[in-house]
Amino acid sequence: MNDQGWQSAVSMRDAKGNSQRVTIRHVASAAGVSIATVSNVLNGRTSVAPELVARVRTVMGELGYQRDQVASTLRRRQTSVVGLVLPTLMSPFLAALATRLEGLAHAQGFQLLVGSANEDAEQELSRVQAMLAWRVAGMILAPVDKRFVSQSLIRDQGVKTVIVDRTSDHSDFDSVGVNNLEATLVATRRLIEVGHRRILAVGTSRSIPNMLERITGFETAAAAAGISSSCETLCPGGDLFSIGKALHRRLQQRPLPTAVFALSDVSTLAALQELGDRGLRMPEDVSLLGFDDHEWMQVLRPPISAVRQPTDELARHTWNRMMQRIQGDVSGASRIQLACSLEWRASTAAPPVEVPA
Repeated sequence: MNDQGWQSAVSMRDAKGNSQRVTIRHVASAAGVSIATVSNVLNGRTSVAPELVARVRTVMGELGYQRDQVASTLRRRQTSVVGLVLPTLMSPFLAALATRLEGLAHAQGFQLLVGSANEDAEQELSRVQAMLAWRVAGMILAPVDKRFVSQSLIRDQGVKTVIVDRTSDHSDFDSVGVNNLEATLVATRRLIEVGHRRILAVGTSRSIPNMLERITGFETAAAAAGISSSCETLCPGGDLFSIGKALHRRLQQRPLPTAVFALSDVSTLAALQELGDRGLRMPEDVSLLGFDDHEWMQVLRPPISAVRQPTDELARHTWNRMMQRIQGDVSGASRIQLACSLEWRASTAAPPVEVPA
């Protein structure tokens, strides 16, 4: 059927008032393609030409086609739904990652079922169990901590799984993350190069794989420069209140750090609040460097220096690996590590000159 015939078929269908349920057969007929082509578009297979994908999706919208998920599940014993379990959705970085993954899923005919573990291992296990009950086509997961409590359950169920962000060398699943160790090494060395010797790193918990890598990078750089004795690491937990409380106590002590390196976006927020409450100026009194870069950090005055994670690339590599597994790839587990970039802004400068007593 040519393009003119396709348009006419859609018009005829509309003229009948959509009196009967629109099926995949109706879509194929109106789009001038085979039922198999429509099925491939629905299942996100990449073998269909982009122009045909666009045509089929346009016809679906015109006809008001709704996929029968129950029937699809019974036929294929899985849905076109992928589960995404994150440790929290309160983190701007993880929320942004979820948004990008959802967009990629939608573009290939999949729905993303998102759940938060609220930084609790038992809730992680509960969320994973609930998603497996839906016979999801695959799972994308950032484990709460290095225990990865849902690992055995996922492996026993044989569900296709990609670990994102909080990756570990010990997992036999595909993983996509950033090189946290190298990123913090580079950032700490830059702080040292401009003259800082008293640096306070503010993390969350050493039990979180990517956070441990960041802490290790910071402490390795400090040791190599011979300043470990004047540098500190705080790991009070992952929520704003706990980090703020620990920072409040530390900033009441002397000597003050000349730079604070916040190892998460929540740590950056806590540092901003505590430095502001104490009337400490950036960078005149204390320099601030964050990990994770967001628009609000760029519009503050002064704008905040940050280690930027490549969120779009993380989402793209994660989704591509998920689709490869769903489409039958049985190769060994892959480990993708992406590079971060250092965005040096006005919140970070050489330390203040100290006048001898």
